[in-house]
Amino acid sequence: MPDFILGAYAGVIASIIVIFIIFLFNRYITLRLKKTLHVGQDLSGNWRANFSSEQLDFNKAELSLQQYGHEIKGRLSLIKESKENDNSKLIYGLEGLSVDRLFMARFKRTKVSTSSSGTLLLDSSLVNETLIGLICISSKLNETCSIKLDFEKC
Repeated sequence: MPDFILGAYAGVIASIIVIFIIFLFNRYITLRLKKTLHVGQDLSGNWRANFSSEQLDFNKAELSLQQYGHEIKGRLSLIKESKENDNSKLIYGLEGLSVDRLFMARFKRTKVSTSSSGTLLLDSSLVNETLIGLICISSKLNETCSIKLDFEKC
């Protein structure tokens, strides 16, 4: 076989190996390094808040968070609970950052034809494991509302 064909095969194989190593590094090692070097609070877990609002039909919010260093991903659920068993739930995908005691995130509904999105700004307290802050929701109709929430870890 000519040398240039062997060189081409070697180049393709080397490229595949390098791409695989970069994938492994970004997928596993970087996440572990971020988690190890992070010195702030760990907000991972489930959080729950009860609230009342004239602007929204919902009376309960739940957060499910996973934190990797400063980056936080998770799910926000707004729940309407009533005595008549007329319960409903909106689920949002959530991505944000944690810096010192502040947690800032954007959320957006997924897999639904009606779109709404919003911003979540929370201040965390280590003493009694609470997240206190505001949630701002806007829908496709440009209706916006802000609600004060007090999340407790559950």
